[in-house]
Amino acid sequence: MANSEKQDGPSSVFNRKAIEFGLDIYAALAKDDEHRTMNTLIAPLAIHFGLGILYMGAAGRTAKEFQKCLRLSGTKQQVAKKFWRVICKYMDNRNTCVKSAVFMRDDITVDPKTDLLIKKYFKTEVQPIDCKSPTFMAGKINKWACQGTNQQISEVIHQDHMNTDCSMLLTCVTIIQRSWKKPFSPTGNYTFWLNNTNTREVPMMIANDIDLRYYESTELDCIVLDIPFDDGDLSMLILYPNAITGIDLVEYQLQELDLIKLRRNTMDYKTSVLMPKFRLEGDMLLNEILNDCGIHAAFSENQADFSQFSNSPLFATEILFRAIVDVREGGLCTTREEGDKYHFDSDLIKVDHPFLFAIMSKKHRLFLFGAVRDPAIKTTLSTMSSPALNVNNEDINELKETSNEIDENRDAAGDNSSSHIPDKPQQNDTMLKSEGYDQDLLD
Repeated sequence: MANSEKQDGPSSVFNRKAIEFGLDIYAALAKDDEHRTMNTLIAPLAIHFGLGILYMGAAGRTAKEFQKCLRLSGTKQQVAKKFWRVICKYMDNRNTCVKSAVFMRDDITVDPKTDLLIKKYFKTEVQPIDCKSPTFMAGKINKWACQGTNQQISEVIHQDHMNTDCSMLLTCVTIIQRSWKKPFSPTGNYTFWLNNTNTREVPMMIANDIDLRYYESTELDCIVLDIPFDDGDLSMLILYPNAITGIDLVEYQLQELDLIKLRRNTMDYKTSVLMPKFRLEGDMLLNEILNDCGIHAAFSENQADFSQFSNSPLFATEILFRAIVDVREGGLCTTREEGDKYHFDSDLIKVDHPFLFAIMSKKHRLFLFGAVRDPAIKTTLSTMSSPALNVNNEDINELKETSNEIDENRDAAGDNSSSHIPDKPQQNDTMLKSEGYDQDLLD
């Protein structure tokens, strides 16, 4: 049964604030002109947690801006305890890599009280770096990321991107490994609608007669699917618009969206789900985004106040994050075997146009949040132009070339161009019977 009126417990109260912060980040990214043609991936929990570490050393106006943006209240120790309760369950979980670290000029001595607070509640420590050597700086940061993610993220930053005037740098990484409670099976390629006119054939997968949670949101004009992983804690929440381009409407309302209430509105449901496999690699320099969200002084050499770190002048030179989500038949970033291939005779939910997704815990920790606009492209919207973060320009060029080619074909075809585009079912008909589907494809 749905339980949308359930009151937040202590952990959910803090996690709700982290969700609101994460949706602010996403909304700021959505202002980018490229956003409507690119996939997007952010890691709200890791970024919120990492900024919490910086907050421990902030004072004055800088601290107040952190408090407002991160929605923090109470003493520094009370706040640190809240962060600890959020992350402690996953600290030693090799399948849940949520790491954040502060790197600081090696001539800085960190205040003992702040140092103890960070070590005790964030289970990390400030990392000294030689800011005169870009090679050394990049090497140390990348080694930290590689070790913290079990070698799954080997590079966060390239030496060519390092700033020798670096004062203090925050790096956040996230990668989640989970197996579905019920594995999906491959179906081969299937049509995915990029927008009302352009399509792409992409690898799909299907789960037959799967137990999940389901809700139809009239306000967002979308359906909500909550698909469980086998640990009984994490699940993938999918916001799937009824209209092909309905993702824009959902995104427009994101900052007013109560994601927790939306989850609580879902009800137990058995169905079959056909959806694309996809891999997204997100990496960003968050300075400008956080500035849009209200953190200003921290990035100013003249205004930043991190006096609870050190009496030496400090400011946040760069705030970086990198995350990977790899959704396949077995689960997230997993090589678990696929599900059985067989016919199905239940209703089918076909996810075949742009959608939003979230990886969340039972207590509403928002590990990952993103948009899939083209499952064939792993590159996401990035605020990095440097080669540092392995931005795959070939992917971007492929997307642009595909779009241009389709546009040219449509222009050449004139009024008859629609005859070259596969028929799309009625946009509000997301629930379809298995009849009419190519059984050879779905088997």
